[in-house]
Amino acid sequence: MQQLIQQQPNCVRVLHVVLGDRLVVRQCKYTMRIQEVVSTKPPTPEQARIRAMQAQVKQAQQRVKAERVRQQQTRLNQARAAVNAGA
Repeated sequence: MQQLIQQQPNCVRVLHVVLGDRLVVRQCKYTMRIQEVVSTKPPTPEQARIRAMQAQVKQAQQRVKAERVRQQQTRLNQARAAVNAGA
């Protein structure tokens, strides 16, 4: 993240923050307020496809994790039922 701070008259600072492909311009006098958010070009179709695929991978990983937890809970419940039936 690259930051450029310019001192303006009347104690107003302009902060330019470059976040990836976005430029966020903030002006502040006493408190920080976002005055303007300037976005550069939208992603290319190839970039959008890659981002969509990455999102699918993350969702699949979360589903696998949830399934493992569900199976573990099922095994624990079966073990508790066996212990309770034997007691």
